Amino acid sequence: MKKLIVVLGFVAVALALILAASQFFNIAYVPAIVALLLGFFGLYLSKQKNTSKKSIQLIFLLTGIALILATYKTIFVSSEGEALKEIKPDQTSDSINKKADIEINKFKKAPQLQGMEEQ
Repeated sequence: MKKLIVVLGFVAVALALILAASQFFNIAYVPAIVALLLGFFGLYLSKQKNTSKKSIQLIFLLTGIALILATYKTIFVSSEGEALKEIKPDQTSDSINKKADIEINKFKKAPQLQGMEEQ
């Protein structure tokens, strides 16, 4: 039973770490809480049978890292809506395309090399 709890704990904490590092960091709390619950249950079983607790400690450590990363991203990473509000009107794609067209036209009007004209 303890092995099953440890394996499920590692799966939950791996999922929590992957979600915490991705753009879906808000969902990372669910598998992290599941991993904590499985860790506490595994710790309880470990104390009853007096077996090693190293794998359960690793589950707690990785869960803490996942929770810290998800909390950091929740606090400091701005949402896309705020980023869109900060775009100035002259930074739209139309103005960028116009600037690119101007640069292309300048390049086309540049004098060609004399060696290229003879060929």
